[in-house]
Amino acid sequence: MRRKNKRGISGVVATVLIVLITIAAVAVIAGFVIPFTKDSLKKSTECIALRDALKFDDSFGYNCYKDGSNALSIRASNDDVINEISSIALVFSSEDNSEKIEIISNGKEIINENGKLTMLDSSKDIKLIGKGEIATYVYQSADSELFNKVEVYPILASGRICDMSDSIELKVCRDDIEIS
Repeated sequence: MRRKNKRGISGVVATVLIVLITIAAVAVIAGFVIPFTKDSLKKSTECIALRDALKFDDSFGYNCYKDGSNALSIRASNDDVINEISSIALVFSSEDNSEKIEIISNGKEIINENGKLTMLDSSKDIKLIGKGEIATYVYQSADSELFNKVEVYPILASGRICDMSDSIELKVCRDDIEIS
């Protein structure tokens, strides 16, 4: 019998090649997965600290409606996290309608197709709430609708709107409250 000359790779070389290919595949996959996961985790957690950053404050008797205007007072937390907010979305709602307006530092009033927003003292410029501050805003719907509920949402510089921070049921203003 004659033996044929067979050549092949040894088991050790084959194992080393498989290990190297596996390591290379893991490195390539990790190069995509790790940055994606970091970005996703950051986006999913960036609003957690802002959950209670904005609250409606009723200590001055506002958070009410009267004469076609809706007033509300918002208190900002004392945490530095409040500095991450670039604007605030307010959603006014009634049984039949809802309207959204975004508060940004922008002159004496903010006007959109639904109505206008001013500070309670209409001579003051609209401003975002600072750390530990309370601001009272007056919203007048274009059709003078009175809303019975308001929700507040922090908005980050990235444009991301965080979950609702607080909501309040508006009531009729007391006679001694002037908001027009």
